[in-house]
Amino acid sequence: MLEMAKRLEPPNPEKNSWETQSLSINTSSDLSKCDIQRVMDLISSALRNPLSPAEDNTEQKEADRQKCATSVVHQADQACRRLISETMKTAKDHQITSEDMRSLAIQLNESKAGLLHNLRQQLLQEATFIQDEDLNVDLIKNRAVRIFNENNKQILVKFINNQM
Repeated sequence: MLEMAKRLEPPNPEKNSWETQSLSINTSSDLSKCDIQRVMDLISSALRNPLSPAEDNTEQKEADRQKCATSVVHQADQACRRLISETMKTAKDHQITSEDMRSLAIQLNESKAGLLHNLRQQLLQEATFIQDEDLNVDLIKNRAVRIFNENNKQILVKFINNQM
């Protein structure tokens, strides 16, 4: 208890506006009539000046969710583009024909487009259920990129096997 008491800060209404309806009383000795009167005054003041209800910022939350979903999709898109570039370099190292390289690029880009479409749909659908939670952008992006990378490898293996 003493350790907790050391870490607590007394209210500071000048610094923190939400602490205006607070007071500190020294309880190391008996409470005086003055202390009790201060508590009663604080309660009376709080009853006369109730807090206003929280504003309904549903529209702002929806806009924030849209922005977050857009950010996740954008970051996943950038990561997928890098993976496509790496996959194309690997294909080139395996001396895949130029016609197959074009076909590979088309398949990889179609795979990326499908993944990003599904990711966007999933995020917007889940955003209606996850009202007050923040989306973990990195976690979602990394999961999507991992899935895309596995698809990339499977597509590339088919092209490499066709070369032999």
